Amino acid sequence: MRINPKENLYGRFNVPSDQCITHRALLLGCIAKGKTYVINPSMNEETSTVISCIKKAGAKVKIKKGVIEVKPTRKIESGLRFDCGSSETLMRFLCGLVAGSGVRAELTGDKWLCQRSMRNVKEPLEAMGATVALKNYTVPPILVEGETVRPIDYFMPIGSSQVKSSVLLCALAGGVSAKVTEEIPSRNHMEILMREMGADISFDKEESSVTLRGGEIKGKKIYVCGDFTQATYFLTLGLLTGRVECLNTGVNPTRTGVLEILRRMGAKIKISDGRILCGERIADIVAEKSQLKATLVTEEESYKAAAELPALACLMGMADGESIIAESEAQRIADKEYFDEIAELINSLGGNCRRFDGGIAIKGVKKYRGGSVKASENGKIGMAAVVGLSASEEGGDFEDEAAVNGEYPDFLKTFRYATFAYMDEKPSDYPSVVNSFILDKIKLANYAFFTKSAKERGVKKAISELKDCDGYSVSEEYSADVSKKIIKYQGTARVTKAVNVVHGVAGCSTEGEALVYSLKNEGYEVSGKSVLVIGSGSSGKNAAAAFYDAKAKVEIIGENKKAETDLKKKMDEIVLLDEVPMAAAYDFIIDASDGEIDAKTAVTGETMEKVSAVVNVSRGDETEVITLAKNCGKPIISGDEIFFFKSYLSLCVLTEREPTIEEASAYYTEFNERI
Repeated sequence: MRINPKENLYGRFNVPSDQCITHRALLLGCIAKGKTYVINPSMNEETSTVISCIKKAGAKVKIKKGVIEVKPTRKIESGLRFDCGSSETLMRFLCGLVAGSGVRAELTGDKWLCQRSMRNVKEPLEAMGATVALKNYTVPPILVEGETVRPIDYFMPIGSSQVKSSVLLCALAGGVSAKVTEEIPSRNHMEILMREMGADISFDKEESSVTLRGGEIKGKKIYVCGDFTQATYFLTLGLLTGRVECLNTGVNPTRTGVLEILRRMGAKIKISDGRILCGERIADIVAEKSQLKATLVTEEESYKAAAELPALACLMGMADGESIIAESEAQRIADKEYFDEIAELINSLGGNCRRFDGGIAIKGVKKYRGGSVKASENGKIGMAAVVGLSASEEGGDFEDEAAVNGEYPDFLKTFRYATFAYMDEKPSDYPSVVNSFILDKIKLANYAFFTKSAKERGVKKAISELKDCDGYSVSEEYSADVSKKIIKYQGTARVTKAVNVVHGVAGCSTEGEALVYSLKNEGYEVSGKSVLVIGSGSSGKNAAAAFYDAKAKVEIIGENKKAETDLKKKMDEIVLLDEVPMAAAYDFIIDASDGEIDAKTAVTGETMEKVSAVVNVSRGDETEVITLAKNCGKPIISGDEIFFFKSYLSLCVLTEREPTIEEASAYYTEFNERI
C-alpha cells in the first residue's frame, strides 16, 4: 500500500469505540442480573472472540446495529474449553471468572498467545483457592479449577489492569471481598463498570488500591466512548502536519499519561467539552502542528503510556534534540521485542533511533525521508508507520495492512478514503475553517483534508499522489493544467473545460454556481436578470455558464476571445462584447477579471448606477471594478462569501450529497454567527 505525504492537513475523526471498555462490559454482562446493552461497541476480531467465549459460558448474545445485547448465563458449566484467540486480556479475565464460578475449564489460544507468560494470574487466583496449571509453569494452555473462593488482600509490585481485573472478577463471581493494591496505578475501566452496575466497590487514590466488598451487579445500558489510544495516532498526525480533532474520546486519567509528556514537548493540545458518561470521562481533543522538543520519559511514564509509545516515538523522531524513552521491568516481561520494533520503525522512516539496554534514544531529524516500511505484527506500530510516512518528504510503501486491520479495522479506510485535498499554491487557515464547519454540519465526522502544491512536483505527479483521496479541489492557478488530465467532465465543466473539483475520474466546477448561490443568499432573484461577466479566464467562463444555466441573460467581456467563442458555440444566447455599451443596463456585474480589464473602459459610472449588486470573485486585491462599485454605493458580495458557497458545493460533490440553497444559506448564517 502506497502512503503519500500530507502537508497542511486538517481533519476531524470519530475514533473507534474503546475495546477495553467493550470487552469488560461484555464479560460483566455475562454474570450480571438482567440484560446488559453495550452501545457503540468496538467491533473487531477480539470482540468477536469475547462474544464467542461468553456464549460458550452460557450467555445469549444479540448484535443489532450499534448495540450488543447480553442476556447473562444461569451457570457456567464445568469442563468447557475456551479459545481466546490472540487476546491476553480475555484469557486473564476468563481465568478469574472460571475460578470464581467454582468450575473447571481449559483456556487456550493461537500460537502467539500460547507463547505468552500467564504466571502473573496464577499466584493471586491460587491464593483465592483456585488451582491454575500452566504448560511448563509459564504459558497456555491453562487448566483452571475453581473451588471455595477466599477473600484476598493482594499487592502487585508490577501493575497490571488485566491481573487486577482477573482478581476482581474472581471475587465478584465467588461472592467474596477483594482488595488489590498496585505500585503503579493501571487502567481502572473494570472497577468503574462494576460500580456503574451496582457493585459495592471503592477506590483509594493515595495507596493506589481498589476494594470490592462483594454484592450483585445488575445489567444496564453501557455507552462506549472513543478509544484514547486509537485517537493518539490521529492526534500525532495533527501535531506533525496541521490540525486534527478527535471527537467523543475517552480521557480516563489512567489512560492519558502520554498527554503530559506531549505537553512537556511543546505540543499544542486542547481538551474541550469534557463530560461524564457511564462513569467515564469523555471529551473532544484537538492537536495542532507544533515545534516539538526532546524530553526524557521515565520508566513509570513509559509503563503508563505503553500503548501510545509508537506514536510518541514517531513524534520524537521529528523533535529538536535527543529524546529518551526508558523501558520498565513490566514492559520487558510483557514484550521483550516491543522496543526493538519501535526502534526499527523510526530508522526505517529515515529517523535516527538507537536501542540500548534499558530503552531507546531518538535524535530528531527535520523531516522523515520516507521509503518502504515493514512494521511488525503489532498493529499500533503499523499505525505509527502510516502516520510517519504521511509526515515524510517522499511517503512510501507500507506492507503490514493486516496487522493494522486487526488492531483498528477502519484505520486505513478512514485514513485513505475519507480524505480530501486542495491543490493550492498558497493555502491559508480560512479554507480549513470553512471546510471543517461544513463537514461538521453535513454530519461527516471522519474526514481529513490537506493542501498540496504542484509548483515543484508538477501537476501530473500531484494528481498521481492524490489518487487515493475521495477527491480534491483545485485552485484557479492549476485549473487549466488539471483540466487536461480529466477523463470525464460534469455540470458546467462540460462546457467550460475548467474544473475546481475532481471526484474520482470526473472534473466538476462549483465556482460559477457559488456565484449564483451568493446572490440568492442575499435575496436576489437571478432567473431572467441581466448579468455582465467581466473576465474570460476559468472563473469568468464558469460564471457565464452558471448564470446561463440559471436562466439569466449573460454578456461577457474579456481578453480570451477564443475561450469566449468556444463558450458561445455551446451556449448560443450568451452575448460576446468587445466593449460595454454606453447605455447598457445590468442587474448584476460579476467581476472575474482579477484586474485583467480596466474598469474605466469596461464599466462607466452611469452603468454602475443601474446595477443592483456586484460580485467580487477574488479573495485577493481589490480591482478597479470593485472600487467603482464602492464609490457608487453598490452592495458588494465578497470573495469570502463566495468561497463559502464554493466549498459547500464542492464538499457536496465530494460526499455525493444533493445541495440546496436553503441548506447552504442556513449554514452560512450560522458560520458567520460563530466567527
